[in-house]
Amino acid sequence: MVGLIPLFAIDTMEPEMIEKLPGFRRRMEWFMKHRPDLATNVASLSREGIDDRRLLSVLVRSRLERVLHRLSMRTSFFRRTGFRSVSRFHADHPFRLTMDGHEYGVQYEPAESQTGLFGGNCELARSGVFPVNYLLIEALQR
Repeated sequence: MVGLIPLFAIDTMEPEMIEKLPGFRRRMEWFMKHRPDLATNVASLSREGIDDRRLLSVLVRSRLERVLHRLSMRTSFFRRTGFRSVSRFHADHPFRLTMDGHEYGVQYEPAESQTGLFGGNCELARSGVFPVNYLLIEALQR
């Protein structure tokens, strides 16, 4: 889920809004002209999309496309009732990291956590599911 959070920082700007904010437009054009090294880190700042909208995202286009592709796969995060917190991919490919002689890992656990680390079967752990799913759906609509 942590890898999906950058999707929350996405918005679109209508051309009418840009026209109503001449100061913003001037600074945006200066930024694209004089700081192309930084402007390329904002997806579609200089590229107009459907109905001349501009997409503002902290993910560059190539990363945004990869995240959206992974998000939409039924074998990954997407499911009929919302989005998984951990990708289904980790059921067959658990992530392992060994550091200072200790092994840490992330694996897919359907439904409730197998450990008490995340609260196990607890209302507090589930209470975050709805807001995160809502934020993802809102971001996808934008």
